[in-house]
Amino acid sequence: MKTKSKILIALSAILMLSVYFLPLWKILLEAPQYPEGLEMKIWLTGITGNVEQINGLNHYIGMKHIVAENFWEFKVLPYVYGLIVAFGFFVAWSGKLNLLWIWLAVLLAFAIFGLTDFYLWEYDYGHNLDPLAAIKVEGMTYQPPLIGYKQLLNFLAGSLPDIGGILVGAGGILATTVLIAEKRSRSTNTQDQSHPNMKNMLFISSAILLLTSGCGTEPQAINYGKDVCEHCKMVVADPKFGAEMITRKGKIYKFDSAECLMDFITEKTHTAQTADAQLLVINFAKPSSFINAKTAFYLKDKGYQSPMGGNIVPFESQILAENNKLSPDAKIMTFDAFETERK
Repeated sequence: MKTKSKILIALSAILMLSVYFLPLWKILLEAPQYPEGLEMKIWLTGITGNVEQINGLNHYIGMKHIVAENFWEFKVLPYVYGLIVAFGFFVAWSGKLNLLWIWLAVLLAFAIFGLTDFYLWEYDYGHNLDPLAAIKVEGMTYQPPLIGYKQLLNFLAGSLPDIGGILVGAGGILATTVLIAEKRSRSTNTQDQSHPNMKNMLFISSAILLLTSGCGTEPQAINYGKDVCEHCKMVVADPKFGAEMITRKGKIYKFDSAECLMDFITEKTHTAQTADAQLLVINFAKPSSFINAKTAFYLKDKGYQSPMGGNIVPFESQILAENNKLSPDAKIMTFDAFETERK
């Protein structure tokens, strides 16, 4: 393989290493009684998130408890997967195209095995119910979706790849692109015909790098009681409020309210930091989640006490803002109107 191809294969293997440090998959549960939602993250070596709460709910409908120690996969697969990734680095070092074919075939087989194993676990988890469960619905099973969303009683269950799984997929796409480009260039005898293949390969690799960069700037959960507001320098304390700004370079600034975020970005001294930044505010209707600050609707209502005394609460939609008015003189603002008011 060409030197550039070997570098890209090494990059592909590096992307695949991410699951040792980042969650591979996530299962989400949303219901009216849990407006903030419940989440379970599946790593290569275990499970984190609201596992105990989910187990408590599942007990009533007869589903098995989820206990990480009961999964043989967490004990074996980290070593198997590590050998596969190490083989990828060996492929990059050797530069042999036939070894790249073998590596991609092994990766595909591992992915198929993993998804099949996950599906079979979901099937058993959702169908093998305790006959003595407190709540029984005739003919009802509770198998979560393999990928996507599914309504289960009053819960909306989601099953999606997390950031680690996305990066592994990106690594696989990158390696496949290298294989295709190398195969085409070898079947061509002229430099003019092979050159575009390398250009296409480099273009796709750049896209993968951009994806990796974007994944590194995910919003961070606010650590209430410890994080300090970037604008007013007060400790962020009220979990119903908060905001973040993620700069184009990936730096994250945290704020105790939408007012502080707006005051920060409207100051001329912060123009360079705020250019092309991602702006997020805590959704007042769902305090554990962020919404896009530029598309949010801001209810100014003296019936609400926000941290900085501005009486501002953000909502995802105008209808929600209208439905949550407490005072007759309350008003709803768009981001631009909010910005104008704070200047």
